[in-house]
Amino acid sequence: MTNSWIRILLTAAAGSLAVVHVLWPTLAIDTVTLALIALAALPWFLPLLKSLELPGGIKIELRDVKAATEKITSDVITGKGELKADPAAVSGRGDVRFTDPIGTLRHVADRDPTLAVVGFRIEIEKRLLRIAEANQIDARRMPLSILVGELRTQEVLPPNVASGLTDLIALGNRAAHGVEVTPDAANWVLDVGPSILSDLDASIKRGNT
Repeated sequence: MTNSWIRILLTAAAGSLAVVHVLWPTLAIDTVTLALIALAALPWFLPLLKSLELPGGIKIELRDVKAATEKITSDVITGKGELKADPAAVSGRGDVRFTDPIGTLRHVADRDPTLAVVGFRIEIEKRLLRIAEANQIDARRMPLSILVGELRTQEVLPPNVASGLTDLIALGNRAAHGVEVTPDAANWVLDVGPSILSDLDASIKRGNT
């Protein structure tokens, strides 16, 4: 029996009971009738209820990531203080080398957009920790969102950038906890991502001069 027929039978049965309940001389429209009417309508509203999203959304969509990234790209990230270069990022000549992870994340996004956004959040975290080190901020055991706030307080990150990074980090955290990311949202992050990472890398370089 198809789902449509099940819905039809449930609706017909509950509706009939509601009609009998109303027509019965000693009965009136009460909570029982209302419950039966609700039961009759329920099979038809279930698909609609499944499509509704909770506040904040049960998916991470294009509008979510676009709103966050537009805050970041609207301003310039500054940097100050000294930076101890990560040994893994130093070439044999002693210069700091910044790798581009976007290509790898694009391959990941083809199979799993959610994992790609998680990966991008990790790339942001790496850079923020190095910026914190450059500004003598002890980021150990500090939640990343708190670190962003501290960098904003010290005027390393402009308010818009800090707000956008906080939003992106929150979206990445949701993705890490299993919230689905739509393909167009992941593609947007990876299209704008190089500019964001480049600005963060430039801040690290400025701190290293």
